[in-house]
Amino acid sequence: MGVFDREASDNIKFLRGKDENGRDVAVDKAGYMVNNKGYIINKEGCICTRQGRVLFLASHLKNGEFPKIFPFTRFNINRILGDFDLMSNGQPVLTNQNGVLLDK
Repeated sequence: MGVFDREASDNIKFLRGKDENGRDVAVDKAGYMVNNKGYIINKEGCICTRQGRVLFLASHLKNGEFPKIFPFTRFNINRILGDFDLMSNGQPVLTNQNGVLLDK
């Protein structure tokens, strides 16, 4: 992702620059060429690092976004909550064992 200023509406403020052929392109504040989503790209349109290492090929992009590699599932808070009692002030009762907080 490039480095950008943001508008009051939280949209990215794209800057204009020139590529090696003199064509107008979008760039970030550091001068790296970016796509319409703000990802740093190379001249072939592949998403890459600042050092030029390709992360996602242009043919794999969908509307300028890289492929979603994790499934979208419903978040279940019970899967991550610990088992603990609450004090009268609402704070969880945790045991401190060698600097590690533990639930029941």
